[in-house]
Amino acid sequence: MQEWIDTITVIVQSELVKSSVGSAVAWLKDCYRGHPSKAQENASKRAGDFLGILDTKIRELDCDEKELKEISKAALEDPEFTSRFQDALLTASKTDNTNKHHLLATLILERMQGDCESSHAIALKTAQASIPTLSSTQIQLLGFYYLMSNWGTVCQPSGTSDLATELKKAIEVNWAPYQELIVDITHDDTLHLDSLGLINVTGKWAGEGLATLMKPWNNFNKLTESELTELREQLINDLDRELKFLSLTEKCSRQLLPSGKIIGEIVFNQLKFK
Repeated sequence: MQEWIDTITVIVQSELVKSSVGSAVAWLKDCYRGHPSKAQENASKRAGDFLGILDTKIRELDCDEKELKEISKAALEDPEFTSRFQDALLTASKTDNTNKHHLLATLILERMQGDCESSHAIALKTAQASIPTLSSTQIQLLGFYYLMSNWGTVCQPSGTSDLATELKKAIEVNWAPYQELIVDITHDDTLHLDSLGLINVTGKWAGEGLATLMKPWNNFNKLTESELTELREQLINDLDRELKFLSLTEKCSRQLLPSGKIIGEIVFNQLKFK
């Protein structure tokens, strides 16, 4: 692990991560004492990957160096934050899932800048605690819930260019990452998210029948602009389909709880720009 601390110290630049590396390594050594050497090696590498992601996110914050040092200093003096940071580091060391590393880093970054007693900070804590128990499908499902809850905002054409082109772009950017997800989701996934306090499922899950509802859009990337415009006209005139879709977005909005919304927004933004 000493090789790992030497490497990370050279790579990282943010005050918070630099100040945390030494104690982090010592703590991980205690956690993995007696484990096979290969397990210790993998834990070190994964923890290093997480710290590298966190370091990058911290350096991308919109604040000057002095302000960033003050924020980092205050965070490192707060036992609630350092405990949270330690938990995130241990969770990250147990998985090679990059998406989880990004989620944990973003949650730590948000907590670093906030008040530990705020309702948002409490929701962040619940969100972070749930990460080790979530599958990739369940994490992506929260992103989908966030998308559907904010559909009118994220997919609304701005009117600055051709409507068909804008609509095609909006759907391609926002909807495409979730098309395969619709097939993989089971009711057990939503029940699990419900048990963790991330969504509130009453009866059947909000996306029931979604595949059928959105079928006309499945081949949107193969349509010409005129075909897309024609399809949109058909959907607009299909009142039954539109009412069902609006009902779905409202249902997702009602079912998504604060901690689930936090994870969902992070996932949505990550998938959107891939």
